[in-house]
Formats: sequence, structure tokens, C-alpha cells
Amino acid sequence: MRCSSALSTPGPRHPSLWPLEVLNALAMAERRHRIDSDQRRRLAGFLRDLPAIIDDETARQAWIVTFQLAARFRLTVYDAAYLERKRSIEVVWQSSLA
Repeated sequence: MRCSSALSTPGPRHPSLWPLEVLNALAMAERRHRIDSDQRRRLAGFLRDLPAIIDDETARQAWIVTFQLAARFRLTVYDAAYLERKRSIEVVWQSSLA
């Protein structure tokens, strides 16, 4: 990915599992009676329409970098995927400043 295209795209970047995680959180909230089904549907629509970017790089990095980060920092692989994306974005950003 070129530095200019990575930095010029608006919105936060999320690993490809982000939609599954937020939808699971909504399902669990409904199951625990914290929200009802109408709230779940509205929140899912709201989150779907956010200007977030789903980053396809997550799967490519999972087998090596993400797995190593999980072991090093004693994280779940899911949490390490977010850390990997953040670190990747920082590298792109810093290289654009050089």
C-alpha cells in the first residue's frame, strides 16, 4: 500500500474481523437484556454506515506478525490484530514524514 493512499483515505482503519466483533457485542447485549432487538438493529445500521475502513491486510498479517504480537504481549489474537493494524498505520504515517 502506498503511503499517500493509506493516509488520504478518511475514517478509522479496522481489522477485517471488526464487523463480526461489533455484531457479536450487540447480540450479547440483546441476549443479556441490555438492549432490545430494535436497538440492536438500529445500532448495527449505525455502525455499518460509519466511515470506517475494513483493512484486508489483517488476514495476511495474522499468521506471523499478529500471532507473534499476541504471544509477546499475552493478548488474544483478536486484540493483537488491532495492535498490528495500529502499528502498521504508524509505520506508514512516519514514513510519509521522512
